[in-house]
Amino acid sequence: GWKKTLDRTALRAALRAITAGNTSDVRVRFDALPAPFELGGFASDVWIGVSPHAELPDAWVKDGVRVDYARHLARTLPKVKTTRWVKDRRPFPIGTQERCDQLLVDRDGKILEFTSANLLFVRGNELLVAGDGVLEGITQRLEFRLAPEAGLTARWARIHERELAGVDE
Repeated sequence: GWKKTLDRTALRAALRAITAGNTSDVRVRFDALPAPFELGGFASDVWIGVSPHAELPDAWVKDGVRVDYARHLARTLPKVKTTRWVKDRRPFPIGTQERCDQLLVDRDGKILEFTSANLLFVRGNELLVAGDGVLEGITQRLEFRLAPEAGLTARWARIHERELAGVDE
């Protein structure tokens, strides 16, 4: 709900400076705040965090993971990952093979996303993406755009949790 214009040239330059000389994969997080925040003697309303990228353990890939439902959890601002959201999801633990993440569902039982990531489904030759009411992720938009190259038709659609067993991926 608040208007903010980000200086893409400055953000790109900062990102290049932070990652210069780094040859390994990293996770990057941009935080845009409504007001400046002071940290380590610097005040800014835009922060960039960089951390090492960690691959999933081989056993998780080989044997799979379990997910749970966070039925009573909903984003108040679905398009933005807020600090409030990080606090709200804290009672719903994730990050283990037994509970890798938790699914958010709408009032009708249709799957929205995970508590920490976008979620896309492949059913037949369709890529199904939840669309409105979920965090607008870069991966979500990229997969939607690249779907035709993989022979898939991308469609904004939510599936009901009862349909989960019928998806291919």
